[in-house]
Amino acid sequence: MKVALVTGLCQHRDAISNAVMAEREVLLAAGHEVTVFTHFTDRLAGDEVVVIVDPWKLQQVPAYRDADVVVFHYGIQYELFNALLLGHPRAALVVRFHNVTPPALLDGDPAAAAARAIDQISIADRAHVVWSDSRHNTDVLVSLADVERDQVRLLPLCVPMVEAEPRPRVAHSRLRIQSVGRFVRAKGADILVEAYGALDPTVRAGTELILIGSSRHSDRDHLDALAARIAALGIAEQVELRFDVTDDELHASYAGADVFVSSSHHEGFCIPVIEALANDCVVVTSDAGALPDTVGGFGDVVPAGDSAALAAALGRAITEARDPDRAAAAPARRASTSSRSNAISIEGGDGNAISFVAREARSLWQRSRHDAQLTSTSLRSPHSRRVLQLARRAARLARDRGVDGSVVSHDGPLRARSGRTAARVRSRREYVCELRTQQSQAVRRLQS
Repeated sequence: MKVALVTGLCQHRDAISNAVMAEREVLLAAGHEVTVFTHFTDRLAGDEVVVIVDPWKLQQVPAYRDADVVVFHYGIQYELFNALLLGHPRAALVVRFHNVTPPALLDGDPAAAAARAIDQISIADRAHVVWSDSRHNTDVLVSLADVERDQVRLLPLCVPMVEAEPRPRVAHSRLRIQSVGRFVRAKGADILVEAYGALDPTVRAGTELILIGSSRHSDRDHLDALAARIAALGIAEQVELRFDVTDDELHASYAGADVFVSSSHHEGFCIPVIEALANDCVVVTSDAGALPDTVGGFGDVVPAGDSAALAAALGRAITEARDPDRAAAAPARRASTSSRSNAISIEGGDGNAISFVAREARSLWQRSRHDAQLTSTSLRSPHSRRVLQLARRAARLARDRGVDGSVVSHDGPLRARSGRTAARVRSRREYVCELRTQQSQAVRRLQS
């Protein structure tokens, strides 16, 4: 089968570009012929990556004209996307929607470009098939284009780091908090710096904050303001900005990180969260976009833009990461699904099933010598506010959406059944394994 992948950019350290090239590798491994068409690349252009801008000229290129499938990746406005309007003599046309950063989170030319991207995505209804990285992206897409929800297929991004076994943990003299993303306002690094600076000095002592990003894809004014604020808060000795790390360096950084934070104002998926979970980091995220779904309940979720709430969550994460029982159990958590931690979340489930599992979870916590109190369908514990927050979320979802599902926990393979609805408590490691399964399913869908 001949496949054409069309994208606006194809360059290193760019999330959509990485998704395109990962898709290309998957399809090549399945024996297909694959050509990438793009406006710009910093990779070696040639037969496999073709630089072209005009959608009319694209029609004349044999690798595009003779393709059986054409996949248009979309996250920014670009001229080649207008080839959808021209149709294709034989290929199935696919739009893969990665979402568009809201213009309100950008300034100047990038804000204008995002507004144009929102206008352009309206032609997505010309595709035969639409793929979305997350449920949040689907919600956004159906609000912007004349596409019905049942036309959109959920296709999670392939995350190579999840496929590999986690690297051995690397010990450091200071507890390491890490964040990965461009230095732009939308990613909220300034909120994280404020939260870190607001920590009680006794909590912050013995820690360091590592912010990893790209110099090319960052906003210089935002970077300058960030550096000035770090200095003003008196935390420059504990904060490090790292630019343009290699893939190996990024993978190694996760092995040395204890806590991972995404303080973004907008995310369509957020691969770094998956990478952090796969490497056994304690995770804290904002509630922006797809982040609550991506973290799967295995992280502390706080309101986007709320530095005080983020500081409180960061303090809890540092306390959890410092727990000697957690450190001692790290190898077991990777090898087994019976490890113990301190969070539950919602996977779905009717109210009776949720309540039943919450009671069982309370019993489990009490046997572990933790105090817990059941109130309605919530599990309350002074050791983790997440337990109460997420159990309440579980109850709301069950009531408001009327869907089946289950409460999910780090506490091992506890199972329960209420009526016809099965509910189970799963471990963090099970969740990571499920992510691997999702990647395998994504591969099979692409190959078919």
